[in-house]
Order: sequence, then C-alpha cells, then structure tokens
Amino acid sequence: MLILIAEDDELILKTIEYKLVKEGHEVILTRNGKEAIETLKEKDVDLAITDIMMPFASGIEILSAIQSMGKGTPVIMLSSMG
Repeated sequence: MLILIAEDDELILKTIEYKLVKEGHEVILTRNGKEAIETLKEKDVDLAITDIMMPFASGIEILSAIQSMGKGTPVIMLSSMG
C-alpha cells in the first residue's frame, strides 16, 4: 500500500513512517500542505494521512484537493491541538 503522510512535526512524521514501513507499506513523506497537494497530483496513493494545521495548505485543503481531483483516496486527519 502506498501511503502519503503530510505532517510538519518531524518527530510525528518519522514515528508514523517507522510504524508503517515496519508493517510493509511504502510511504511518501511531505512536510507541508503545498508539497502534499503537488505529490497527490503526480502519484496515486492508497491512503493519505495528514495533519490538520500545516504551513502553506491545511489538511482540510488537502482533502478538498483530493476531492477536486476526483480521487477516492481515503484520508485520516490528525491534530495535536488541545
């Protein structure tokens, strides 16, 4: 399974990557919303995991971009907001 992770917190990004790779998944890492949207235009991913609040584009904007591209990619939204 090819999974896109969009997360600006490096520790969270690497932790999720470690767990998913250990389970045998292929992972694409992006560190801001703009980078995630550009990657989604180029690659067909099976799942997107995104932080809600990120630089340049939010997780909500990433979800909108996926929908506007006509992709049925499932999305998991994360937030560390209290």
